[in-house]
Amino acid sequence: VALDLQARRATVTRLQIAQPQASVQRQADGAIDLSAWLPAARPPARPAAATPGRRASDGAAAAAGSGSDWQLRLQDLVLQGGRVAWADAAAGAAGKPLRAELSGLKLRLQDAAWPAPAGRSAPPMRLQVAASIGGPTEPGVATERGQVGWNGRSGLAPLQADGKLTLARLP
Repeated sequence: VALDLQARRATVTRLQIAQPQASVQRQADGAIDLSAWLPAARPPARPAAATPGRRASDGAAAAAGSGSDWQLRLQDLVLQGGRVAWADAAAGAAGKPLRAELSGLKLRLQDAAWPAPAGRSAPPMRLQVAASIGGPTEPGVATERGQVGWNGRSGLAPLQADGKLTLARLP
């Protein structure tokens, strides 16, 4: 990791994540509540007391720097063995949510930069994703699983994608 505080730039050369797991739920009203993923809110900090010759706001102005946004560059992100469980109460029947699971998730993201340079679009990043998809797995129970995959370039500003999407035996 390279961090340049004056330029407000952070560069991560390589980040590896092994076997992450997530559970996402959509409520019957269609809302997806991701607040459970966030840490509990902290009470606001009290402003620093002003000292003679110095205003309390001087420290905040210094911390804000030039006011320009931070730039983040991620050269190589590798995620292996991920699992995402999905429960959808809006798509279920008779009060029973629809359940699905992505497993064996593999992801590789290269050359990601955020935000885009002022006045220019962000260069597309290389993205490879592969996973199996199906109903939740249970020990000792064989279930038919489909395959999803993406190999190509993607961008967020503007939104763009150029690559190969693979879908096989979707449930």
